[in-house]
Amino acid sequence: MEPGLVLPRFRGFLAPGAYLAIVDNENVHGPYRDEVWAITDRYAAVAQHPETPDAIAAVRASGLLTIGEEERTELMPFEQSVDDYIEFLHGTSVLTRARLGERAAALDDEVRGVFAFHGVKTLRYGVVGRVTWAAAR
Repeated sequence: MEPGLVLPRFRGFLAPGAYLAIVDNENVHGPYRDEVWAITDRYAAVAQHPETPDAIAAVRASGLLTIGEEERTELMPFEQSVDDYIEFLHGTSVLTRARLGERAAALDDEVRGVFAFHGVKTLRYGVVGRVTWAAAR
C-alpha cells in the first residue's frame, strides 16, 4: 500500500459518519514460526511487506483519518495440515507459484523440512481477529 495514493482516495470515498475498517488476523504459532518466516522472507517477492500495525501507523501519520477503537476476538484454536499451510503461503501475494516459478518446490521442501524437524504433521495454532476503525477528519 502506498499511503500517499491510497489514503486520500479512502477518505474521499467515505460517506459522512462512515468508518474505514482495517481488518487483520494474528496467527499465534508454535516454536517453528521464526524458522518458517526466515524461509519465506528469502523467497518472498517483496523482502519486507508492511504488516497491519505499519498500515495503521501510516493512516495515523497521514492526518487524513483518525484511528478509533480496535476490536479483537478471543483466541480461537485452528488446525490444518502441513500441505494446506504451504498452499496458504502460496496464496499470499508475495509467494504465489507464478511469482516463484521453479523456486516454489524448493520453498515447499524447506518448509516441510522445518515441520519434520519439529515433528509437526498437523499445525495447531491460535487465531485472533482484529478490526481497527478509522474515520475521516
